[in-house]
Order: sequence, then C-alpha cells, then structure tokens
Amino acid sequence: MAQTFVLRGEPHHIQGYPDWMAALLHARGISDAQAAHAFLNPDLSMLHDPALLHGVGEAVQIIRAGAAEGMRAVVYGDYDVDGLCAATILNDALLSLGMASTIYIPDRHSEGYGINEDAVRAISRDAQLLISVDCGISNDSETALARELGMCVILTDHHTPPEVLPSADAIVHPMLGDYPFPQLCGAGTAWKLACALLGTEAALQTLDLAALATIADMVPLLGENRVIAAFGLKALASTQRPGLKTLMEVAGIGRDGIVTADRVSFGIAPRLNAAGRIQTAQDALRLINTQDADEARTLALMLDDLNHERRQVQDAMRAQADELLADTNLAHVRTIVLTHPDWNKGVAGLVAGKLAETHAYPSIVLAQEDEVLTGSGRSAGDVDLYQALCDCTEHLLQFGGHRQAAGLSLAADSLPAFRAAFEAAVRAQTGDAPLVKRVYYDAEVPLFQVGAGMVASLDALQPHGVGNPAPMLLCRNVRLRAPRAVGNGKHIKMELVGDTARLDSIYFGMGDIDRLPPMDADVVFEPAINRYGGVETTQAVIRAVQAGEMAFPEGYAGEAIPALQDFASASANNEDGMLYPPEATARDWSAAQGVLLFCRTQVTAQAMREQFPGFSAAFRQADDPKAHNAVVYAASLQDITVPYDTVILCDGCVHPGETRLPQLPGVRVLAMPVTSAMRELIARMRMSTDDLRQAYVALRNNDLALTRLDAPQEAKLAALYILRQMELIDFPDAQPYQSKLLPVRKSDPTDSPLYRLINP
Repeated sequence: MAQTFVLRGEPHHIQGYPDWMAALLHARGISDAQAAHAFLNPDLSMLHDPALLHGVGEAVQIIRAGAAEGMRAVVYGDYDVDGLCAATILNDALLSLGMASTIYIPDRHSEGYGINEDAVRAISRDAQLLISVDCGISNDSETALARELGMCVILTDHHTPPEVLPSADAIVHPMLGDYPFPQLCGAGTAWKLACALLGTEAALQTLDLAALATIADMVPLLGENRVIAAFGLKALASTQRPGLKTLMEVAGIGRDGIVTADRVSFGIAPRLNAAGRIQTAQDALRLINTQDADEARTLALMLDDLNHERRQVQDAMRAQADELLADTNLAHVRTIVLTHPDWNKGVAGLVAGKLAETHAYPSIVLAQEDEVLTGSGRSAGDVDLYQALCDCTEHLLQFGGHRQAAGLSLAADSLPAFRAAFEAAVRAQTGDAPLVKRVYYDAEVPLFQVGAGMVASLDALQPHGVGNPAPMLLCRNVRLRAPRAVGNGKHIKMELVGDTARLDSIYFGMGDIDRLPPMDADVVFEPAINRYGGVETTQAVIRAVQAGEMAFPEGYAGEAIPALQDFASASANNEDGMLYPPEATARDWSAAQGVLLFCRTQVTAQAMREQFPGFSAAFRQADDPKAHNAVVYAASLQDITVPYDTVILCDGCVHPGETRLPQLPGVRVLAMPVTSAMRELIARMRMSTDDLRQAYVALRNNDLALTRLDAPQEAKLAALYILRQMELIDFPDAQPYQSKLLPVRKSDPTDSPLYRLINP
C-alpha cells in the first residue's frame, strides 16, 4: 500500500532542549521554554474557570433553582464511554445538590443516537428537568417537544453545532462563545458544569471518569484535556469505583499501579463500549455506578465476554467489507460507502475506522433495518467528514458528529444518490489528487541517538492521544536484519542496523516478511523500553517501513525468473498481427495515479526510482489496490492484478506478446527502448543445444538446480523454461527448481518459441 512519510512539524530550537525534543514540542504548538515547561509539567491550576463556558451560568441557575423547588431531573446520555461517563458525572453532581435525578441511556439499536421523541414523552411523565450530555445539539424538534410537554431543557454537548441552535433553556457547549479551549469531550463538558455546581475540589471525585472519556472519545490531548487526562489517569489508577477496579483486573490493567492512555484505549474503553454495540449500554452504566463488589465482578466478566463477541462481529464485518471492495476500482474513487443486510450498526464505526486507516479514504459503513440504512463514518487525511455530510443533507434523514467521525441514517433507496454526492463532496475538498496514507513522524534522527535516555525524556510527553500522539522518529537508510515472524505469524521481530548502531525492533501486524524492503529502508517508529525476564532494553516499535535510497537489491538471483516466465508466455502466443507497444512519452508517466513503471533489471529499476522519487517502490509484486504510481522490480506482468491504467515497460519490449500479459481491463501497455541492461540479461540466458542436452541429463541425474552445468545462473533458468516448453519437464509457475521429469519424447530445441526468442 502506497504511503508517504510526513514531518509533523518543522525543525525548531528551544533553549535547554535537544533539537529533536524541540521539534516534537513545536509540532504540538509549543514554541518557547516557558510553554515547554508548562506542557511537560501539567497542573490543575491550568484548568479554566468553568464560568467561562457558554451557557454554564444559565444552567447553574436553572439546576440550583430546580433543586430548591424539588424538581426531578433526567440526565439523557449516549451509549458510548463518553456518554456514560458524562451522564454519571452530572448525575452525581445533581445528587450531591440534593436533586432527585436518574440517567436515561437510549438503545443504540432501537432508538439510535441522540434525543428521540418517544423517550422525551416517557421522560416528561416523571421529570420536570431534562439535561442532555454528549448529545442534543442537533435535536431541535425533540427539544421543542420537551418544552411543549412542560420540561425545562438544558443541552450539554461537544459535537459540531448546527447553524440554527435548538430552543433549549440553556446550552452548555465549548465551541460556542469564547471558551479558551473548545475541544472538550462530552464528559469533559459535563465535568466543567459539575465544577461550576460543586466547586472544582468536590468535582475532582469524578475526574477519573472525565479522563476515561477524554481518552476514549479521541479528542485532542492538549490544553485542558491534557490536564484532565494526566491527573484523571492517576485517579483512575487508584479509583474506588468497584466496577472500574474489577474491569481493569479482568483486562489485566493497572497491576503495576499505572494506568496509561493506551491501556484505557485498548483495555477499558472497548469493554465498556461493547455493551452498547452488541446489546444495550445499561450493563456498562451499572458497572460504572455499582458499589457492590460481587455485582462488579459479574458485570466485568459479562463486558469482557461481550467485547470478545464484538471482536468476532467486527472481524466478520471487515471480511465482508473487503469482499465488497473487491468489486470496486479504488483507483477511480476517493470514498468508501458500504452496506450489508446482516451488519450490526453498533460495530459500523469500528469497521469504518479500519477501512479509513487501511485505504486512507473517508469511509462509511451502514447497516440496514427495513428500508433505513444507519451507521457511522470515519474520516481520513484532511477531509472534514461533518462538512462533507452537510453537503449531502438532501439525501440524509439524520446525521451528526464532527470532523473525524459522524453518525448518519438515510433511506435505502437514497444510497446511490448519496454515494455520488458524498464522492463529490470529498473531491470538492481534496481535488482529484490521490489520497495516500500519511505516516507522521516528529523528528529525523540517526540510529545511534536512540537509547534509554531518549525514551526517558520522551515519557514526559505522556499521556498520548489525538493532538499529542506517541512520538515517532524516522531513521533513513537502515538495513532490516534477521527478520522473523512471531506471535503466530502476525508480527515481525528484527534488528535495525545503521553504520554504527543496532537496535532491536518489533513490527506489530506485519507478519509477511516478503513485504519488507529488500535493501535500504526508511523506518518510522516509536522508541520504547522492552522489559523481559527482568532485563530492560531499548527497542523500536515500528509503525511503517518503506524503501530507502537503495531500493532494490543488486545481483538478485531471482531477477531472471519473472522475465523468463513472461517471455515463455509471450513467445508461445503466436497470433498473427501482434504489434510492439507504442513508445512511452513524458506525459504517460505524469498522471497523478495509475502508472506502473515495470522494470525487469535492477539497474533500470534503481534509475527509475531515482528519477521518480514520488513513486513508491515495489519488489516482486505490485499489489496496491488503489494503483498509486509505483516502480516495480522482479515481478511478472502476468501477476499484476490491481487496476493500473498505464504499464510502462521501462526495460523495453522483447516480444510483442508481452503487451497482452497484464490481465487488466482497459490497460495501456507502453514501452521505452530496450535497455543495455535488458540486452545483457538476455545474453546471460542464451545457451546452445549442447547446453540444453547437458541440462536435461543433469535433471535425469536428480541435479534439479543444475549445479554441475557450467553456465550462468540465468542460462540454467532459461534451460528449465525451454525444457518445459519442449514438454520434457514440468514445474509450478515461478518455481523452476521444483521440476519433475515427464515421459521421454523426441523434441527439437527450435520447437521452443522461448529458445528462438533468446537465441535469435
């Protein structure tokens, strides 16, 4: 898959800090020593006055008056971690004020996201005050209904506000007004309201929930969110909530007394979210709020089981999504919109996120119920997903969200029109340029600088998340030494080797050693400490690898095999009237996407790589489904299956039949003049009839590699392919050394089209 390495910031200097640390800080908006000290040493004093938050004054006045009048309140939340934590935070605050209050969490599957009219009517029978958390900003008609039914309505939300706000009695929202930090999550917004109601000291009792939600909801971990997360994680590590304590035990988290953002993201949050995705969120809400240790264990084990089921559902949906994508020419689109009648809309967002991550396209996954499609979308690159959906409003029944993620529903018969409108909306933002996966790094360093001291310095940047990602370093032109698959073949361990340094590494999720660059590699990685058997060592946790300056191996023994495989097929095709392909011109490889520079020799491949540095380098296979421009070496034309528009034979065309080898509909095959490197390769393939006879005798004597034949390696391989055309031997494609003898028959080498081709 094509990718591009992008420097997150720019080189920078801050007095008292190494340049690589200064670059990291600058990419996070830190430009001077004072700001750097504040960022690396967050303090509760950095929290903003909650009174500055839009609508807080009105909300506090309504709530306090309601408590004094004996009003009953319902906190209306959402079914994800943010909504559950926000509801608990605000409900606890209301109870502390002496107000009768309960929590209402809608069912994702039957009610969907946000406030719904049936719930409003039911709530109005018992409550006089409706307070939303993590939702409501797009529920104008439902808000109006609640007020018509006699309820006072306070909306607290953090999602992108519409142009016309609902007619609530108060709206608490960090993006409205002039609040200094507009990127709070739903629970962060609720926690600030709790601070205004109770005072910050008392509200610290729920800071663990605010941190849990802030990390789980993937809002930027900068500014006020960084303070909430940093101190809330410490509170979470020592939380007295039986449910969270037991859930962490079940997840194997916090045994060392440390809870990190990663442990929340991959251990706690998925288990809490699994309840709402697979069943309802009520069990997750009960776990957060229970004070009973036995109930906590029962619920924690139940959520763990649901999370396991969620993973199975997600894996099945992802496999089905890949099958559906197989029918899509990804080179000609910029978006992914998929639906299936058996999909679970509770898992749609996760699958959309994986698709967006893999393909770098904004992705929407929809489940169908009756004649309505409901699901979620995730953005990619710089695409503003919410704005793109705004441009498709006429095709949607409902939608809401923000730049990176959104939920939506539409009529099933509107799907074709929506697909077209969504594609147009994204292209309006990006143009027709290819959308390539971006791998961000913070600083380029030589390998010898990476050590335990650097890791210790980088730890001060935690907690990591959106806006403050784990620091990524780039080392260029290192060698990948001794790669080996581990973890049931899912991961690769290897050693990074530079001129004067070596560094152990682990590449999670990359179990295919053949996909690693064969020569120099540019590697983006997170430096970390590996603790095993009581020993601590520095290691690189690799995030991405791509070919370096020397992309292709010199003297590669397998260079001749794909060429002979193609020549054998091309020369055997003796159709009359075949023509050599047209000569390539400069404009033929200037297209933004869909051009494959096909090279049979290492000399030509390396030259093309240097001439077109923006093209990705592929070795032995060109399998990018989006057909990004690439230089490929040591591959067979017959094995190219992705939809390239143009294939340029950079070493020239030896036989006109090569034109028909790519099995790609509508492909143009062009050629450059035959190179001297190609002529030399063919010259090394040539052999006499005596050479062929000796090769056949050697095979009959079980010398399958023809080791005793005095000829170049290329000639030995050519002999095998010629003998196969003569029907004296057979072997699997591209595996000539696995030959088996066929019954002896009389045959003349000149009967072989391949022999005639390479021995003119």
